[in-house]
Amino acid sequence: MALASTRAAPAGPTLRELAGQVLVAGAPGPEPDARLLDALAEGALGGVVLFKRNLTSAEQAWALLGAYARAAPGDTPPLLAVDQEGGRVARLGPPVLPLPPMRRLAALGVSSVWLSYYAEDPAVHDAITRRPGSHAKTLAAIHALKDAGVTVLVACAVMHDNRDHWRGVVRQCLELGVPVSLDGEIRAAHSGDRFPRRIAL
Repeated sequence: MALASTRAAPAGPTLRELAGQVLVAGAPGPEPDARLLDALAEGALGGVVLFKRNLTSAEQAWALLGAYARAAPGDTPPLLAVDQEGGRVARLGPPVLPLPPMRRLAALGVSSVWLSYYAEDPAVHDAITRRPGSHAKTLAAIHALKDAGVTVLVACAVMHDNRDHWRGVVRQCLELGVPVSLDGEIRAAHSGDRFPRRIAL
């Protein structure tokens, strides 16, 4: 004879939480908004998008997005976005990569793009490219191209300087839904500079 359990079933999300998780709200200003922070903490908001009124620099945008990300419960990470479409709609300046209008890419028939990405750690990536800010520009390009429907393929050349970081690249690319290729063969730069060859494994 089966006995009914007296243990209460775990409570599921409320209707308010379910409805909130499909909503992404605009923020009113450049500082974290208390109402949005509370809504994220309660699981009643799915994410936040930043517009020109919210942004003063790339560093400030990163800090603002971080504040909203930390407010949400760990089991419901928010969708965070910046209105950075390319062309005339460019809310972030340097060091973020300037992008052409996405319709220009479509008109050119661009269907896929290979990008080099060396480390999840910005300092390691930028040291390899010898271009400060190139890590942020590469990530911005990945997101913008994906949003434009362009297939992004990441190439990670494994060398002395990033041999402890390639696993982080693979993990991040899996999270982004981007294929990644690992390559131990280091070639000279397109400029002819043989610097990359000197840090090969």
